[in-house]
Amino acid sequence: MDLIIYPQHLKGIVEAPPSKSYTHRAIICASLACGRSVIHNPLICNDTHATINALKAIGVNIVYYETRIEIDGLNEIHIPKKPIFCHESASTMRMLIPFFSTLHHEWTFLGSEYLIKRLQDDDLHELKGLSFEKQNKELRFRGQLNQSEYLLSGHNTSQFISGMIMALPFLTPSTKLKFQAIDINNPYVQLTMVTCQHFGLEFLFPDSSSLILKTGSHYQKREFTVEGDFSNSACWLAAAYFNPQLRVSGLNPLSRQGDARFFKFLEKMKVKYRYEDGDYFYLNGKIASAEIDISETPDLAPILAAVAALGTGTVIISGIDKLQYKESNRALAIMEGLNRLGGSVEIIDNRMVIHGKALLDGGCEVDSYNDHRMVMAFAILGNQVRSPLIIKNFAAVNKSYPNFFNVFQQIGGKTEVV
Repeated sequence: MDLIIYPQHLKGIVEAPPSKSYTHRAIICASLACGRSVIHNPLICNDTHATINALKAIGVNIVYYETRIEIDGLNEIHIPKKPIFCHESASTMRMLIPFFSTLHHEWTFLGSEYLIKRLQDDDLHELKGLSFEKQNKELRFRGQLNQSEYLLSGHNTSQFISGMIMALPFLTPSTKLKFQAIDINNPYVQLTMVTCQHFGLEFLFPDSSSLILKTGSHYQKREFTVEGDFSNSACWLAAAYFNPQLRVSGLNPLSRQGDARFFKFLEKMKVKYRYEDGDYFYLNGKIASAEIDISETPDLAPILAAVAALGTGTVIISGIDKLQYKESNRALAIMEGLNRLGGSVEIIDNRMVIHGKALLDGGCEVDSYNDHRMVMAFAILGNQVRSPLIIKNFAAVNKSYPNFFNVFQQIGGKTEVV
């Protein structure tokens, strides 16, 4: 289905949706702990549904309510006869492969054809002891993770690293994870470690680029509250730049989420926000020329590019190589969409160069390529164009933020399904 966005002014207060990254990790950690854990304020969306269903398939009892999830962790393992269906969720597949491999020697995971293509061979080959076969919508793997040390690059994604960290209690004792291209302080790696620590794991760091699990450390039942999501809230924060009467609440100013760097990126572009009484709001400044590196925060690329397209200078976004492994080839999707709207975007090597304009034309269709973050970025831009725009495949937003367009309309957005 397609959706028309009519230019409107937005105003009001938006409550940040729960963090998808934290919800995935908390569900997995709680599932691997004995006893009942409770996750408060979880994000329920297509991706987290996939993680829940995968864990239920092996015997985890998971019940979700409006504001919480109750999880009775593993007692008896059931090896399902049917494949594990991950739908479009790369997070589910990548973060569960290491743990699932400790339960049984052979598995089949199903997903969309594009999801299977997103799994890079060089990432899979780093999981020594496992062999993989990709075919259409299937990923088959067999073997056992039985090495004493794993060299993990994280060049394409940090999600396999997160999966290995969460699986450590079930691997050979004293298994060392050594990081290469990625830094141990990578925000997503840190987010994984913090969640694991909350559920009882303790880590040791033999050197600055590796970690092992402390002997005797194991998962424990816990209560966990999911904080607001900076990745999805970045769209509302960007909208607040264009609509100063809009505020965003429910975000942790001390968050470890990498996408909290949104504010630092906007500061480089000469735009400032203020945090006051629990709300973030636009303070002052106009988008100016800058260069920003999104290699550790690729999910911010669409909305940062959208803001830059309406700036007063040239913004260079570097570190875009990981964007080709997202729900779409996100760099090309951004360039194509913004240029169709009347923007000026080009890709040079590993950089996206965006020449700002005072106003975009609109009056055309833009393809989301079934990418939830492209849908949200185009929706925000739809209020800053001369003529209404049409977003193709807008339902992709259900992957991470099914309530997005309800909130959009509540603060003044005008849409029409076609």
